[in-house]
Amino acid sequence: MTVGRDDMAWPDEGWGNIGRNPPGVTVPLPPRTAEDFLRHCFDAGVAAVLPDAALAHAALPAPLGRPWIVAIGKAAEGMARALEARLSARGTPVAGGLVIGAAGGGAVSPVLQHLVGDHPMPGESSFAASAALEQFVARLPLDAEVHVAISGGASSLVAGPREGVSALEVVETFARLHLAGTPIAEMNAARRRVTRWSGGRLAEALLPRPVHCWLISDVPGDDPATIGSGPCVTAPPSDLVTVTLVATNAMACTAAASAAGRVGAVQRIHPVPMTGEARDVGRQIAVEAMRAAQEWRRQNEALQEDGHGDAVRPLLLIWGGETTVTRGDGDGVGGRAQELALAAAEMLDISPLPITLLSAGTDGRDGPTDAAGAVVNQQSWSRLTALGNPGDALARHDSHRALDQIGALIRSGPTGTNVMDLVLVVVGWDAARDAT
Repeated sequence: MTVGRDDMAWPDEGWGNIGRNPPGVTVPLPPRTAEDFLRHCFDAGVAAVLPDAALAHAALPAPLGRPWIVAIGKAAEGMARALEARLSARGTPVAGGLVIGAAGGGAVSPVLQHLVGDHPMPGESSFAASAALEQFVARLPLDAEVHVAISGGASSLVAGPREGVSALEVVETFARLHLAGTPIAEMNAARRRVTRWSGGRLAEALLPRPVHCWLISDVPGDDPATIGSGPCVTAPPSDLVTVTLVATNAMACTAAASAAGRVGAVQRIHPVPMTGEARDVGRQIAVEAMRAAQEWRRQNEALQEDGHGDAVRPLLLIWGGETTVTRGDGDGVGGRAQELALAAAEMLDISPLPITLLSAGTDGRDGPTDAAGAVVNQQSWSRLTALGNPGDALARHDSHRALDQIGALIRSGPTGTNVMDLVLVVVGWDAARDAT
């Protein structure tokens, strides 16, 4: 993506400048406002981990049979399309396959069976998808080469019960884990105990066919056994199963930083993935952003005093990872990215310097809402206070309705990938633009 003139705008087709859905918000390039800048960087981060980009340079193995595809997760449709294109270009067109995605995932080729499961809570569609996978594996030729594409959301989308477990037990397990705000690694460990295809059981069912598993990671640490609850990670490992990680949150962070650099901003990626309660992390990030803003002001005042005002640059701070929300008795509507943004807004209310923060899920959907996340600044809390009681909204986990009142929500639609969340903070945007 190149930088154009001030009057240039790139169509975002619904996702900022990612470029695939029907027309929506358009982010101008170069960005004019702090919010434009953050959205531009976020979109660049997401674009870098879309299935086409993720699989474009993946090394395909030598053909071992006629290829078939199994794709499960929020990126299932995109991964299936990308794999089909790569395999066809290799000279081995896909014989067939099964794709199990989330609502809004898009179309796949007619040679692939396509189902939609339930997310974030499993239901009848997930159980039907699990049964369809059982039938697919039973009919699969023994000389098939199977390419399995797994992305975030797979655990729920195909959450059929394993033998000896009821469908009700599966639903109750998922509900208990969500309500408690359980970290994803612990959550998927519990899911593996009750669901049919997790914990290596998909790969085991596919053997002795060769299995190539391609992963887009939605978990801190990128452990293949945790991504999608590890359907292709067997114990002990099998020589017939290869597992390849093709997209991660770190890649999205790096791409967001590169996009910031191309428009003249300094970048700083936080080295430790975000984890913990969303509201606590939001407050911590706001405090760190205020410290960075003070440091930025001191450094750039010195530059201006030395006659180097044209060297002033905005600073982008980048965090990646996934927080949790422990709902307890809260009856509100929201998600972890929105709750993080609302908590950060409360803390930023005391900032003497302009700070703008974007918090959003790379999958385009934050919790059971129509928003990916939100953008707030040091004025957001006072605007919310003028309309009601944002502290009460935060206590009740009602971030969605609160932030919607001030137009802070990012409604991007499903992106077709999922590598957890990004939090981007810019300081010095307007001052840097004024200086140049």
